[in-house]
Amino acid sequence: MKIASAKSRLDLYNKRFNIYLAALDYYQAAWGKSDKALEKCKQDFIKSYRESQFLFKASDGVYQTLTAIKDAGASATGLADIIKQHEDDPNRAVTHQTMMADWRRSRMDSLQSFENSLMQLEKQLSAYIRFERASGWHPFK
Repeated sequence: MKIASAKSRLDLYNKRFNIYLAALDYYQAAWGKSDKALEKCKQDFIKSYRESQFLFKASDGVYQTLTAIKDAGASATGLADIIKQHEDDPNRAVTHQTMMADWRRSRMDSLQSFENSLMQLEKQLSAYIRFERASGWHPFK
C-alpha cells in the first residue's frame, strides 16, 4: 500500500512538472531559442493547459496564470508571423515601417508578459513540485 501511494504521488508530481516544462518549452520556442518546433510546443502547451484544470486547486491560480501565458504566447507568435510576412515582402516593409516598429514593440511586450507569467507559475507550482517531502517505502528503516 505504501508503494502504491508513493507511485501515485510520483505520477502526480510528473504530470504537474510536465505542465511547467510545456510552458517553458513554449516560452523558449516563442523567443526562437529552442530546437523544438514552435507549433509542436504550442500544441503540447495547450494540452497541458487544459489538463491543468484537473491537477491543481482553483484557488491556487495556476490555471489563470497558464491562461495569461497562453494569451501572451498567442500574441507574441501571431505578431512574429505578421512581422515576418512584412519583412519578406519588400514593398510592405517600406510602406509600413512605423507599423512594423509598433508590432515589434507589442511583440516584446507580449514576450515580457509571458516571462512574468512564467515566473508567477514557478512560484505557484513550487508547493506542488517540491519533492523533498516525498515519503514511501524505506527498506532499511
